Amino acid sequence: MPLFSKTDEQKEAQKAEKAERTRIEQEQRAARAAEAQARAAAEAQRIAALEKWEYQTLRIPHPLRQAGKLNRSDLEKALAQAGAEGWEAFSFFPNIDLYAETDGALVLCKRPAAKKPPPQP
Repeated sequence: MPLFSKTDEQKEAQKAEKAERTRIEQEQRAARAAEAQARAAAEAQRIAALEKWEYQTLRIPHPLRQAGKLNRSDLEKALAQAGAEGWEAFSFFPNIDLYAETDGALVLCKRPAAKKPPPQP
């Protein structure tokens, strides 16, 4: 019998230790996977809860300008009409060259998107 040979008890103990380590590693992997899945579900829920928006551009043509200045009353009427339809102006470009349209001022507007009912099963 060699000097360093292991007894059957030592071999069994090593097998049991290895099996225990494997079990613990599997449990840890499963726990990490469950945590990742929970984080993904929470992020999906957070994104779904964010308010959805729709956008519109409101073009104010140069004819609303008089002597190089924007006619404020006409601009206010255009904005009031958009506001009455639920649009909120959030950005204004006073002088912009618009492709294939009359140049003028451009107002970016947004409003909450209409809530869509959940799909029917």
